[in-house]
Amino acid sequence: MITHDLNHWPLIVTVLRGAPTADEQLAFLDQFSRWLDRGERFATLRIYADSDSLLRPQGNGQEAKEWFQSNAERIAGLVLGMARVLPAANLTEARPMPRLGVPAETFGALDTALSWLIDDILAPNGIQMTRQSLGDLHGLMSP
Repeated sequence: MITHDLNHWPLIVTVLRGAPTADEQLAFLDQFSRWLDRGERFATLRIYADSDSLLRPQGNGQEAKEWFQSNAERIAGLVLGMARVLPAANLTEARPMPRLGVPAETFGALDTALSWLIDDILAPNGIQMTRQSLGDLHGLMSP
């Protein structure tokens, strides 16, 4: 299951639980297109709640690749940064995160990812956000 929280815009928080289906992956790309269609700059935080959430669905790899290629310019122009938080057990074998012309980092702890996003990505772009304003995102990581 993939859920998105836009309550902290321009920070989008996405949580992935369990192995995504091809339809869920395509729906994610559709959502990403909608965020880009706003024409506003934003950052993303993807939280992978379990090891299964890192699995790639069968059958849509080419579609996803084509989507990223066709949206590369919009991503580079509108996405300030992309952080992902992985379960500690998966951190060492994680695939590198595609850069897409955007600062992108992988973290093993939510607090570290938030510090990077708030201090290194959002603040230099004039966006003031604090951990307090985000509330408790730690609850999103548990099933």
